[in-house]
Amino acid sequence: MKRLLASLPAAIYAGTIGYLSHLPSLASLAHLPWSDRLGHALLYTGFGITLALALTAHLPNRPFRTVALWTFLLGALYAASDELHQLFVPYRVADLADWIADVLGVLLSVLVSRALFPRWQRWFQMV
Repeated sequence: MKRLLASLPAAIYAGTIGYLSHLPSLASLAHLPWSDRLGHALLYTGFGITLALALTAHLPNRPFRTVALWTFLLGALYAASDELHQLFVPYRVADLADWIADVLGVLLSVLVSRALFPRWQRWFQMV
């Protein structure tokens, strides 16, 4: 049950990202410098943290580097699929700079998750 609960935030986050990517346009803070890239990075930081939580639950007794590697790989692949998906959405484009911002957000999530990892491991080991 704990594994399911730990996976739910990542699934909801991924679905929300997919939904937002499918919209023809999003209201933007384009008048602020770097707002689009910052938004991508922050969105994927949150996604990466939820992904790391789920992976901690599904990879019990594994070192953090294993969880970190899978978090990074899966987060970067999801970000790439998100950008490619936008090629097929009217008024949207796939942008390498957006993907890089997404990946930087996932990297930041790995750093944040490092601090949370011991607590998560203890929580999943409780009966």
